[in-house]
Amino acid sequence: LDVYSLNSLKHLDGGDIGDRFEIGEGTLSAQFVAGRKNQHETKTGVSGDIKLTGSSTMASFIYDIGSTSYRLGVARNIAYISSNASDLYLNTVATAGPAIGYSPDTANIKFEGGHTTLWDLGYSYDPGDVILQGEYVIARSESSMVQAQNAGYILAGYRKGKFTPFVAYSRIESKQGAPRNAPACNPPNNTSPACRQYGLQAFIINLYDSLSNVHVADSTASLGVRYDVNKNLDLKVQFDRVSKPAGPAPNSGVFINYCQPSDGLCANPAWGSTAHTVNLLTATVDFVF
Repeated sequence: LDVYSLNSLKHLDGGDIGDRFEIGEGTLSAQFVAGRKNQHETKTGVSGDIKLTGSSTMASFIYDIGSTSYRLGVARNIAYISSNASDLYLNTVATAGPAIGYSPDTANIKFEGGHTTLWDLGYSYDPGDVILQGEYVIARSESSMVQAQNAGYILAGYRKGKFTPFVAYSRIESKQGAPRNAPACNPPNNTSPACRQYGLQAFIINLYDSLSNVHVADSTASLGVRYDVNKNLDLKVQFDRVSKPAGPAPNSGVFINYCQPSDGLCANPAWGSTAHTVNLLTATVDFVF
């Protein structure tokens, strides 16, 4: 999850084209994908209905040689987000921003046309009994809505009959830099006539910016075993220990519902400013029919 949470696409309507080429003693597989997304979500509170549209283009290259595979992938996403909450922010920035020194052209949150790029490097080795896998992803974005992050994992397993015990370690790091715009009406400008007039608007802008700038960083150590019942069915038990560090910036880790009632508007949630360890035990049945 530390790695694959970087890609939030739920679906893509489009097409893909690919081919394979014999190069040396291996095979290079190339695939190109392009499409559009159109998602609707309903949330309680001020957001209401959220509409997410945009486009994505992706390219993937996999080179297989013997028991080893190497992968290079790149994805480019463009997103447009529309909701009551986003409209409030955009209107506030457009009307009050210039007067209080908060440029709409460099707003910290970009709801319309924000570009996100992901680079992916992967490796796997599977001769039959030993399993080795690793992946590293770099994500960069124009908007603080999508954090700049690096994430990776390594996994090792060993097949013994129908049993495959395995261990894994993953990590996600926030590479988010300082916001492009400083807080609206930041001292000493907070005593200016414009800031006295647009105090509420400055509060709204700063609240949105602080909520969108909650970082995502943690690490996960995993231990599990898979049992192959037959060719179409397997059972898996896995234990994860997730370690989420504290700040210095608010850090939610990969967890979503981290606010508490005492946090109020969650501008500075207790979960995000303190270190936590979470133990997770899962039992899974995978089948093909």
